[in-house]
Amino acid sequence: MPGPHDSIFKWTFQQHEHAASELRTVLPEALVSQLDLEQLCVEDATFIDQELNATYSDLLYSVPLAGQPALVYVLFEHQSTVDWTMPLRLLEYLTRIWRKYLAEHPEARQLPFIIPVVLHHSPSGWTKSRSFRSLFDTALVVQSELARMLPDFEFALDDVSLASDEALLARAQSSAVRAVLWAMRDARAGRRLLEHMQAWASVLSDLRVRPTDLDALVRLLSYVFDVADEVTFDEFERSIIQTVGTETAGTMATIAEQLRREGEARGRQGGRQEGRQEGRLEGQRELLTKQIRSRFGDLPERLLARVNAASPEQLEHWAERILTAGSIEEVLDS
Repeated sequence: MPGPHDSIFKWTFQQHEHAASELRTVLPEALVSQLDLEQLCVEDATFIDQELNATYSDLLYSVPLAGQPALVYVLFEHQSTVDWTMPLRLLEYLTRIWRKYLAEHPEARQLPFIIPVVLHHSPSGWTKSRSFRSLFDTALVVQSELARMLPDFEFALDDVSLASDEALLARAQSSAVRAVLWAMRDARAGRRLLEHMQAWASVLSDLRVRPTDLDALVRLLSYVFDVADEVTFDEFERSIIQTVGTETAGTMATIAEQLRREGEARGRQGGRQEGRQEGRLEGQRELLTKQIRSRFGDLPERLLARVNAASPEQLEHWAERILTAGSIEEVLDS
């Protein structure tokens, strides 16, 4: 089952209007002018490794570029740290896309251009390079003989982590998209969400106008309730009522109450769900243990005990390190 980050990302950017507005915002104007975004189409494909589904989501689009078939690959990174190997991860996914294309077009003698885009939110914001060549020793990269042998690309970055309310509100995007990006920025830090809600009162009110926007409001509230920490359901509901107009507050309170009832219904199934969650947690532990043993050999008892006592979030964090760590200790270093 998709997590809350994946659900709101896919719901938002699988819609043509929202996807096109995001690309117009993120990509250079000269590139946008060559894209026929009226023909932008979502492809039914994902290229993320299964064990990384909790921290990444992706969408692939086909779109004409200067009259030629091309693709746009958007990777949504919803982990709390910045991955310095992101260009390498993207290169792996781009290669998978090209391999899929060749399998489906055996007559092809050229590869389609792929525009890579990363949508990022984390406490620190993006702090690493977006260039593939930055992963190598600079002293070697500057040598022309070696530079010719090294592939290179940069990805377009939409980093909403530290974007101000004013910057997000000024975007030429729908109220639904701007509200979703605000939630992505603030929802995990519930207190920050409440502190900034006044700035978003008019946008929240706008989401009552169209049925599709009302759906966005439902999904927005559901996402907030799923991921927000440090804030109770009642606190958030009170903040909504105090911030927006009476009519909008009534609509949102009704939605919030429905979400509350659904949450309570899920809670009544807690025994079965707890068993399923424990099963998933055990599966995470087994997968991480297998990955570590495959790279580094058997785990010492003290480290195996750490894995068995880890939370789902800690296990996901360690799983991300497998590809780049040089030792077991480096993988499990908190």
